[in-house]
Amino acid sequence: MSNNKWSEHKIDELLSQVPKIHDTRSKDEVLKRLQQDPRLADSKNKKRKQWIPSAVAVAAIATLTILVASFLNNPQNEDKTMSEMAVTDSSAKLEEESADDTSNQMLSNSKESANDSAGITSDEETSPTFARQGAVLTSVYPVDAKEHTVFHIGMLSNDGIVVPLTVLIPSRTIANDLGNAEPTSLDLYNQYASELVESALGFAEFHPFEGEFKEQQNQLIHKLPSTHDYDLSSATINAYTESIQETFYGYNQVVFQNEDGSQAEFDQVGPMKPRALTSGNTFTSFYLYRNENGNQFLVPNMNETHSDVQEAMNEMKTSQSDYLQSVIPEGINFEVSNEQGINRIRFTEELNLELMDPQVASHLIEGILLTNGSFGNDVQFENIAPLTWNGFDFSKPVESPVGANKYVWE
Repeated sequence: MSNNKWSEHKIDELLSQVPKIHDTRSKDEVLKRLQQDPRLADSKNKKRKQWIPSAVAVAAIATLTILVASFLNNPQNEDKTMSEMAVTDSSAKLEEESADDTSNQMLSNSKESANDSAGITSDEETSPTFARQGAVLTSVYPVDAKEHTVFHIGMLSNDGIVVPLTVLIPSRTIANDLGNAEPTSLDLYNQYASELVESALGFAEFHPFEGEFKEQQNQLIHKLPSTHDYDLSSATINAYTESIQETFYGYNQVVFQNEDGSQAEFDQVGPMKPRALTSGNTFTSFYLYRNENGNQFLVPNMNETHSDVQEAMNEMKTSQSDYLQSVIPEGINFEVSNEQGINRIRFTEELNLELMDPQVASHLIEGILLTNGSFGNDVQFENIAPLTWNGFDFSKPVESPVGANKYVWE
């Protein structure tokens, strides 16, 4: 340990020897510098969350530890180091004070501008114009879409799960914003994706996609910038492609290109081949996903497709991971058959929905409907009671949902 004894008197004496620093910059120069700072950029140009902050923090702590150890082990340089630190500190403080008012004003204006564009009306980051409805049923059905336009979007959770949302936008809003009666899914995405406050909805910052989308007949072309990070790992590639699948309906495929029109290459897989877009017909089983906030969503397991609906229904009985849980309670069994394009789901023992927890029952029924809907089929339930429940009429085939996880743009 160093034998040097520091006293307040000695420190004051050293500080008094520090030359006075004068900031000769004008306020206009300070303002210009702040305006060029990317941290104060408009939130619409936000970069999605990077998945490396913990590593950066560990590296920073290690570096700081080395510097402190070096400082303690070299007492002969303490006088010089203290003097240099004092000069640096004084200069930094002077610069901060001269820019303080301008910086605060810019940050305030930037936040207000971002909030205005996202429909935020309070300091808390919420989105009252984009709210989930509190009903037991959480999917969108054909009857719900009357006087509305359906906007599909694949959101990314903080657990890395792509969650399909089905947003109902009033027709009058579409007419005011786009002026055409039948916008494409790309029109809807370009208009509304940047307005979503993803963090307020419990999702990671992922949208809008980097680069530019263009239509070419029935296919979609995604021109990617050289700086994109969708190919950091297999997980980021899956999140990217699954989100595109859940977002863009009405196209046959998506083509991946560089900005110059050449075929895009991803570090993990090489050349990116075109991917088929299925407009919801994904041939997958649906499961229950709970995010870190406790919100519940019905999501497909896009990592596994099935050749027929019976296979998909049987797979639904088994939870796929800690995140994808089965919606079929233990002890409930059924048989699956198909007649004239309608799937018949007959429960082995009579299923009385009124004896079940309402949310568990709705997850069961809607999970079955969404799974069958991913094959394009409606469902006829058999050996179920009561015959009418929460708007369903089980005496006849039930239409498959338009999409999962209903939100309403108000």
